[in-house]
Formats: sequence, C-alpha cells, structure tokens
Amino acid sequence: MMTPTVSPEVRQPGKRPFGVYAIMVLLLLTILAAVLDFLRLRSSLTSPLLLQIAEALSESASLSNLPALLIDNANLLALLDVAIILLILITTIGLWFRARSAWVMAMLLIGVGLGYNIWKYLEGAPLYLSMLIHVVAVFYLNERSVRQVFERRPANTVPPPTMWP
Repeated sequence: MMTPTVSPEVRQPGKRPFGVYAIMVLLLLTILAAVLDFLRLRSSLTSPLLLQIAEALSESASLSNLPALLIDNANLLALLDVAIILLILITTIGLWFRARSAWVMAMLLIGVGLGYNIWKYLEGAPLYLSMLIHVVAVFYLNERSVRQVFERRPANTVPPPTMWP
C-alpha cells in the first residue's frame, strides 16, 4: 500500500518562516551599528559618550571594521564602509523578496564576519557579541524551513501529492 508523502513544513504558502525575519533583523542591526560607527568616525567628535558608543559598536560591526586592517586612507576606508553597508542592505532586501542569491550572499557575508571574529579571537581581542550575532544568523540560515524558502525548484515539476485535497 502506498503511503502519501507528508511535508514536514506545515505553514501557509505565502508566509515567511521566523528564521528569515530573524536573519533580516540581525543584518539590519549590523547595518545600524556600522552606520553609527561610520558617522562617529566621519564627525571626528571625541566626547566620552561617543568613545563609549564606539567601543560598544566595535563589538557588532565587524564587517565594517574589516577594511581598516588593510587600508590607511580614511576616504577610501569610508567608501568601503558605505559599500559594505549597501551590500548588506541589498542582501536584506533580497531576503525579503526570497531571492536565492540573497541567501547565498548572506551566507558569504556572515562567513566573512565569522572569519574576522575568529581572527580577532586568536589575536586576543575577541568580539563576543559580534560572534554571537553571526553564529545565530548561520543557525537560522541553515534551518530547514529557511532553506526550503530559498531552494531552487525546477520550473516544470508537479508538486508532490498531499494527503489532503
């Protein structure tokens, strides 16, 4: 006797899983931290409050801190920071529209961020908050319901039969 296949995913067809929203929020927090850090660097204000904010933001904006290791020119560094911020923003928008390329880009960005976090950890200056954000994002990116949203489906295949009419 044939048993019908049952999909483990029981949700409405148009609804995004929670993991997609979680990834988008984490990426938007990274953008916010990077924008605030960029504004602090460009304003050249050195009040004690801004210095405290800078220390807190360095924990969460690891992708925007990455070019500073290789480049000394402040204007070029600011341009690269803006490019990274725009790339993360485009990736977040792509996740909203369920583009597979956005899922791949999010995986690459988070992988680079984790690599930088590991490097900072091995140097003796760990960024624990950033590391936690990236690990949680990787967890959600690899969740089954999120991967199903972004997986490639052949155009002319019939969906598997369901138990219910």
